[in-house]
Amino acid sequence: MENSKDETVKNWEKKKKPSSPKRVGKFLKKKRGRFYIIGKCIYMLLCSHE
Repeated sequence: MENSKDETVKNWEKKKKPSSPKRVGKFLKKKRGRFYIIGKCIYMLLCSHE
């Protein structure tokens, strides 16, 4: 049982990739539309004067 746990940990460490600027940029590019919409919604909520 100990061996399988160690193997699982090793496999998990292999799957984790360091976050490089290219990966972060790619992620942000995909999510840009969502961030824009959320930002607009927050702006409207904060700036509505009623």
